[in-house]
Amino acid sequence: MSGDARKEIELMIEACVRQGWRVHKGRKHWRLYPVDPTMPPATLSVSPNGAAIRNARADLRKRGAILP
Repeated sequence: MSGDARKEIELMIEACVRQGWRVHKGRKHWRLYPVDPTMPPATLSVSPNGAAIRNARADLRKRGAILP
């Protein structure tokens, strides 16, 4: 995974944490729990490609995240 992809995922996770999301890191995925308990958690791959990053960004926004 390129450093840019890793940095972009880290920025998205940091933004969610600042907004009150809970984060759990597993072996292969990050699981982000939104502030709204009625919404399901978002799952991000630890080693994403370009399409996975776009999909993760859209998924987090659907769950209420405000991303940079």
